[in-house]
Amino acid sequence: MPVLPGLSEAAPDALIALMVSKLTTLNARLAAGGLPAALAASAAQITLGDPDTLPASAAKPYWFAVVGGEADSGVELAPSMVTFGDNHPYENPYFATITAYVHPQTVLASDPLTNESLRHRLLSRLSDWLRADVLNTQSALIIPLASQEYSSGATFDQLKCGSIRRGRRADAMKGPGRSVAVPCIRHDFEGVIR
Repeated sequence: MPVLPGLSEAAPDALIALMVSKLTTLNARLAAGGLPAALAASAAQITLGDPDTLPASAAKPYWFAVVGGEADSGVELAPSMVTFGDNHPYENPYFATITAYVHPQTVLASDPLTNESLRHRLLSRLSDWLRADVLNTQSALIIPLASQEYSSGATFDQLKCGSIRRGRRADAMKGPGRSVAVPCIRHDFEGVIR
């Protein structure tokens, strides 16, 4: 019998798979005008984990980092259930942080003010895509997981009723000694695993 992932591994993997499945709509948003060409998204720009290092700006002018847990509190799972044998009758809230970054060396225009305006627009489109096209949608109301902590047999766990509760613009400190400010929007995702 194969060993299946647990909830902490299966949930962010499922979020990444959902994001990758919607890259066509992100590319349509990026090509909608107002931004330079050559910003097409690929699966390589969506990562599990959020290291302090910076990718090469040519390879990743922007990227997404998916991490289990809330950015502020670190709470990932909030089990408040009573377990009777193998039966889990109560819901288990699940939290994740999905951060959209724009590389600080991404040059979208030669004029500094125009460049900053375009970076802001790019970050807004990444955030709008994540919220409106991926996670706060009908297709994301039930996300299948690869785990079976709350199910058995031929059925698998499900992440249900998830949505982005909050998005916050910030500058994340990354690079050597956390010395480089990287523009980002942190999205707090919350759902229920049943």
